[in-house]
This record gives sequence, C-alpha cells and structure tokens, in this order.
Amino acid sequence: MTGRLMETEVRAWRPQAFGRKRARDVRDPIIEPLWSGERILLGVDGPGAEPEFLDVDGEALEGPALVPIAAELREAIRTSALVLDGYLTRQATMPDQATDLRVTAPSAGEYMSQMLFGRRSAQAAAMATSARTTQADPGLPVGFVAIDMLSIDDDVLLDVPLLERKRLLDAAFEERSLVRRTAFVRPPVDRWLIAWRGIGFRELAYKGANSRYVPGRPNDDWAAVMIPRD
Repeated sequence: MTGRLMETEVRAWRPQAFGRKRARDVRDPIIEPLWSGERILLGVDGPGAEPEFLDVDGEALEGPALVPIAAELREAIRTSALVLDGYLTRQATMPDQATDLRVTAPSAGEYMSQMLFGRRSAQAAAMATSARTTQADPGLPVGFVAIDMLSIDDDVLLDVPLLERKRLLDAAFEERSLVRRTAFVRPPVDRWLIAWRGIGFRELAYKGANSRYVPGRPNDDWAAVMIPRD
C-alpha cells in the first residue's frame, strides 16, 4: 500500500453487501453474529500513519470518539499497512461483551478448518442498528470490530478466499478494549445461539468459506438470518 492506495484505489471501495441467497443455501458457511453500529472501512496507509475511517459513501469520519480507537490501533497493529471492513459500535464495549463473546469464538489460527466471518450491507447495518441500539448504553465508548481484511501491506486481498483473509486478519493486530475482531464459528451453530442472543445479538451472517470480496456490490455467498427465539 505504501502511502498511495488509500489515496486512490481504496477511495473507490465500499463495504460488500449481502446477497439474496438464503442462509441455508450458502455453501460451506462460516457464521458470526451481526453487530449493531456503523459499517465502515478502516485504513492505515503505512508505518506511523494515522488510521483513517471511511463511511459507506467513502467519506472520511472524524470526531473525538475515534481518537482512542486510533491510538489503540497504532499500538496493536502488527503490519505496516492494512484496510479493514468492520463496525463502529458501542455494543463491543458493553460489560458482558468483554468476556462472553471472546469465549464463544475461537480465533482463525485456532481452527483453520472451522472459521466464520462476515457482515452485512449498509442497509442491513442501519436496520440492525435501529433494532438493537437501545441495548447499548449511549454513555459507553465506541469501539471498532473488524469483520474482514481487504488488503495488507502491498497486497490486495479481494480475490483471496474468506478463510485465508480471516487467518491474515487474526494476525494483523492484537485485540484491545476498543479494537476487536468479530467472533465466528462453523456449523452447527446451535451451541452459540443462546450466548449470542443473551448479549444482545438478533441476527447471524452466513458467509461462504471460499467466497471472495466484491467492494460495493451484493454477494450471494453472504446471507443474513434472524437468530431463532427458541
């Protein structure tokens, strides 16, 4: 990336949207809970560069809530440059999230054969935010939860299979209180539903393990589904 990608190519990227396929029809899925919050792309353009937060329209986001996230990411990053897909959300800093969610999901490195990823389109993000925002205390700090990695150093990862992107994401930064990676699992997902529902999640994302990333377009290898109540 070396100082130019964030000025050119990434400016044209937008978060990938969900497709029309039913969750049960997604081939070889990995599964994760859908977060409330604002879907963004986060970029770091080189050693010592300030993290940049881009909304779903490609506009730069600024504000005091992002300052501590950027500070933690600068300390946590293990690579020179990267672009992440993820969410700005208070849901990640709820007291029960600090323990329950991390326990429920192994890391990518812990089971290369058992991963899950994913998230949603801007429209689905807005719908989920309105449905779940009341569960997060507005006095809590905003955190960033990474769900995918689109580039690392000078390598664009859009054509890399999802599971490999998840492995690279797992190694890209150390988790901190305001900088996290999403939980993900392989089917069967039943054992996680009660825990995820209990800490405020209402939807799941099913993503094809071999799926590629298409910025700004729907991908039928991504599907969202409500968590059953029973």
